[in-house]
Amino acid sequence: MWKSLLFVDNLVDNGKTQCMGWGWYLQNDIQLFVSSIILLFMYSLNKTLTKILICFLTAASLAYTFAYTMINKTHLFIHFDDASSQGTFN
Repeated sequence: MWKSLLFVDNLVDNGKTQCMGWGWYLQNDIQLFVSSIILLFMYSLNKTLTKILICFLTAASLAYTFAYTMINKTHLFIHFDDASSQGTFN
């Protein structure tokens, strides 16, 4: 219950014990809201450094997603024709 009150259920146990599926969206929304307040405060103090930090965070996010996709061999299909060539689905 403490995880839901602190909006960190999706970070602890990867959300496996979450009782309400839609709570994941709420927790992500709260986490992004809080992080944006921190970034906006930093922007008010030093605009150039914050822009560099945002660029770094964006690049790190893209690099992590790319590495995760390559290591776990997950693929994004853009067309429905690609779905039939990417493994079996139950």
